[in-house]
Amino acid sequence: MTGLEGTLEVQLDLKNDDFMYFGAWLWDIREILRAVGGDLLPEIYHMSTQIFREHAGIFVREAGQSDVSTLIEYNLSLANETESILLDKDILRLGIEKALELNDCRYLVAELNNKIVGQTMVTSEWSDWRNGVIWWMQSVYVNPDYRKRGVFQSILKHIENLAEKIPEVKALRLYVMDDNQIARRAYQNLGIKNSSYLVYEKSHKT
Repeated sequence: MTGLEGTLEVQLDLKNDDFMYFGAWLWDIREILRAVGGDLLPEIYHMSTQIFREHAGIFVREAGQSDVSTLIEYNLSLANETESILLDKDILRLGIEKALELNDCRYLVAELNNKIVGQTMVTSEWSDWRNGVIWWMQSVYVNPDYRKRGVFQSILKHIENLAEKIPEVKALRLYVMDDNQIARRAYQNLGIKNSSYLVYEKSHKT
């Protein structure tokens, strides 16, 4: 045990909602790392996540480059399940790696027993009508073996806790295939309502 580990050794007796707020605190630490860097802060972040994993059930964190293989696997499955399409794996890899580098794009993953069991990507859209930001939840996927176990609910709660701390965030949105009744019911049960908007698309490049 290093001196730093001894300093951070704590007793945790938290309720489920407290774990969500602790996860939001880890996000703050992550943002500090992005802003100021330093040799000590990465160790603090790593140890904090380890403490959290030891005491929590479903643990939501920001994805990193070491998670790319799993994110590729899950997105391939997502596209096949929801739209019956086969994504180009090389293009997908580049897209995920780029997303992990962008400041206004975040991948979140849910872990259970140190295994990634779900994912969601969060991107930002500026709303002039609201003078604020709308967070879009994209690439939502839960491993089939872990569905109906509160995985996406944990991810959503984590995102909501983060959004509550940022006054600029005015709403959370996601899109779902019109014929995906299972997903639509699941979202509605979590309080995500149909916004009555339709999404149109015109592709310029393939």
